[in-house]
Amino acid sequence: PATPANNWICTDVTVFFKELSKLLSIPFYKIKSDSHRATKQFKTFGLIYTKDHYALFEELGVSPDVPTDWLLQVFYKLHLSAKIKSSPDIYFMPIVLPQGSTEIPQHCCVIENLCFTYNFKDSPLSQDLLDIPRGIFCKLAVQLVNSGRYEACPEESDKSTIKILWNGLELYLIERPGRIEAEVLCSEYFFSDEEGLDNKLKKLHEQCKIIKTDLTSGIENACQTILGKEFLKAINLQIGFLCDCLQGSPHLAVLIKQSTSLNCTHSKGGFRPGTCRRKIWLHLPKGRDLKFSLQTLESRDQYWVLDTVPAPSADQATRTAPESIDRSADEIISFLDKF
Repeated sequence: PATPANNWICTDVTVFFKELSKLLSIPFYKIKSDSHRATKQFKTFGLIYTKDHYALFEELGVSPDVPTDWLLQVFYKLHLSAKIKSSPDIYFMPIVLPQGSTEIPQHCCVIENLCFTYNFKDSPLSQDLLDIPRGIFCKLAVQLVNSGRYEACPEESDKSTIKILWNGLELYLIERPGRIEAEVLCSEYFFSDEEGLDNKLKKLHEQCKIIKTDLTSGIENACQTILGKEFLKAINLQIGFLCDCLQGSPHLAVLIKQSTSLNCTHSKGGFRPGTCRRKIWLHLPKGRDLKFSLQTLESRDQYWVLDTVPAPSADQATRTAPESIDRSADEIISFLDKF
């Protein structure tokens, strides 16, 4: 008789790694037949359908002695896979996604990308961006999806860019050399037409704070799980934006604790965030010189974009003054002519 998957215990970890490696090698696997739908879904989108996983595991040569239901549960418990929020019977394994094909809508980023990296404490190379350890990025994405707050979009993701949705926001997790970036797009459904500017700014700021907290705790947890507590003790997690000082190699302007200022990691000089697209991550900006406008793409998708209202030029400020003065003088002369 069949034994429930949760009653199985693996006594030889090499057996588990051997079967896992068969799934992780899917990017190099050549599909033998067009009828293998489950294998295509896994190879293209990293998706495992519960009802079809037997065919997938059989084609990839997973040992019949290993219970496939148990494997699915182990992948989920080890944060190798996430359950799709809208379809709990589908598992998502971002670690097997193919290389980049994801297109992020251009010129629609409502705020500047927030960057996450780390440096070693007391290291002479502490200012330079260091490579993010392998596995951190995928584990972070899995943790976010499994938290229940975010919805994964496997069909619009790849190995280094994972798209997830939350409450009208499109969040792109991007793995770049030396850093993980969070790019936020604000869909047309995020705000209602009745909401004023102050309410829109407050709502976006509150959501950004939650995203920043989730990403920070997720990266720390992933580092500790994959590399251990000692690694986490030896590093400083840096959060900020790509610095535009143009000094040396690419580096960040990092957030200063208990402050809304940034610190250039090369010059060690502090400065204000500057643009409203940076400020929204840190504090609630004043809305006097800001505006939200809808950007329409060729696909007819619309996104909210945050911009600064340009101040009137000196010419515009003086252009109307003479007209109003002349008009007032004409009225006075017309009035005096009556006498």
